[in-house]
Amino acid sequence: MVSLIPEFEQGRLTSETPVPTWWPIRKRLEIANTWARDPVLDVGAGTGWLTLHLLEWGHDVTASDYDEKARENFRENASIVGCEVQISKENVSDLSYADEQFASLFCISVLSYVEDLQGALGELWRVLRPGGIAVIGCLNAYGSYAFLNDRDPRTLFRRNRLRGDIRQDVEHFHAPRWWVSELARRFEVVEVIPLEIFSPVIAKFAGYDINPRWTRADVCLASHLPKELASEVIYILRK
Repeated sequence: MVSLIPEFEQGRLTSETPVPTWWPIRKRLEIANTWARDPVLDVGAGTGWLTLHLLEWGHDVTASDYDEKARENFRENASIVGCEVQISKENVSDLSYADEQFASLFCISVLSYVEDLQGALGELWRVLRPGGIAVIGCLNAYGSYAFLNDRDPRTLFRRNRLRGDIRQDVEHFHAPRWWVSELARRFEVVEVIPLEIFSPVIAKFAGYDINPRWTRADVCLASHLPKELASEVIYILRK
């Protein structure tokens, strides 16, 4: 079990920040604690829940996010925690960092919404040191989140004749097998971790303030079932 920042555990961070009782977030933190190597890059850092924990655990972290609202939340949370950490505006498809600058990077729930996916993957590979670790979280086209949030669920079953892969409007929602194949073009795939199965459904119909035993059970269930059933999958990669 990883140690949590008190302000996060007590629910004192901004309302946009994930709640500490939401077990898929706990699982992401456990994965981060296992795989972080200094210096670390958190791409799409959002409200800062991951960055702030990595800093609390003693890591050298650089944070970025393209969205201004996310950066405002990040700064407010950093102030609440009393942490002097900066977040910069970065486009994951055109990062300003030097080649091979980071020993590890985290890109969680970002790539599904990046217009230039190939550019983003190329940039993540470029800024990572040889032997470095990339932790990337991607949505599954057949998972519960995709079914609940796709503009037209029928597109799940339509194959783009030009590209040969499943797409939903501008989002890159693909099956885990597709992601593994695509990521393996640049990285060594070290581990594939199904994160959750029913948690998006729980959030949709019961909200986030629910007894944590339900999402904890969901995370446990995901670890015992095929990754094709997961809503989101975490890929551990090595350059």
